[in-house]
Amino acid sequence: MDRRLPGPRPPARGLRRRRDRLRARAARLRLRQARLRRRLSGRRAAHHPEGARLPLYHRERHGHLRGRGLHGGAAGKAPAERRVIPLGERPRDWLFVIAFSFFAFSSAFSDAVVARGVPLAPDSPSFWARANWWYASGTDPVLLQAPIGLKVQVAISAFVFGPFYLLLVYAFVAGRDWIRMPAIVYVSAMTYGMVLLFGAEFLGDLPPTNVPKFLAFNLPYLVVPLLLGYRMRSPRPFS
Repeated sequence: MDRRLPGPRPPARGLRRRRDRLRARAARLRLRQARLRRRLSGRRAAHHPEGARLPLYHRERHGHLRGRGLHGGAAGKAPAERRVIPLGERPRDWLFVIAFSFFAFSSAFSDAVVARGVPLAPDSPSFWARANWWYASGTDPVLLQAPIGLKVQVAISAFVFGPFYLLLVYAFVAGRDWIRMPAIVYVSAMTYGMVLLFGAEFLGDLPPTNVPKFLAFNLPYLVVPLLLGYRMRSPRPFS
């Protein structure tokens, strides 16, 4: 007795017809795709006869699209240079020019006296030592004692921030965008230093005796840097 399994039966007529229709449809789709490819290649050759079969980046590099747009049109104009907005058209920037000019003046004279260790006294031969004593005698007793931490902060204000204030004034007047990153670094350092100063003053053993006067002299050194940080929010603040 033959126990071999029977072979696959031939497909029914309906299945054969469906298979033939699918094959014919696939052949028509392939033919249509070939026609579309030929049509597109012909259009590309009409626009760029020298580099029709080259990749786009290759044609751009070797000049096949030079003087034309992406689709063979007129060449686009080169991007115009940014116009620096003059200070006369930036009236709010006068606040920074005036503030940083005053800060530079204060750093060069008032802060430098404390940083050099000149005694603050009403009969001092130094005018700026007497001026600092007038401010500190009824307002800021910590400044009269001038601990080492305060001297370091004042020295940074006098010999680091002082010259930088002049650079800020120049950048605002001339409209120099490169000042943005140095200004952001200054804002971070100044904000950190002023927070430390206010904490040491108000939470220390010798708090200010005249708070309004103390804030009038010191709060601008926190407010103006914060305003500067907001002013530098744009990548090109002056153009």
